[in-house]
Amino acid sequence: FDKHNDLDEKIAEMQKGNVYNDAEVDALKREKLRLKDEIYAFLAEYKKENNL
Repeated sequence: FDKHNDLDEKIAEMQKGNVYNDAEVDALKREKLRLKDEIYAFLAEYKKENNL
């Protein structure tokens, strides 16, 4: 979760400064989405295992 937030902050800072590489921002966004999916899968499995 912390890494997801760190990536979000890094993307925002890069875009705010208007000095960024579109490919690099896209790669960071893909990594952020991958982490989000991983977190969701972890939570879904936890709920399933604990009958929540």
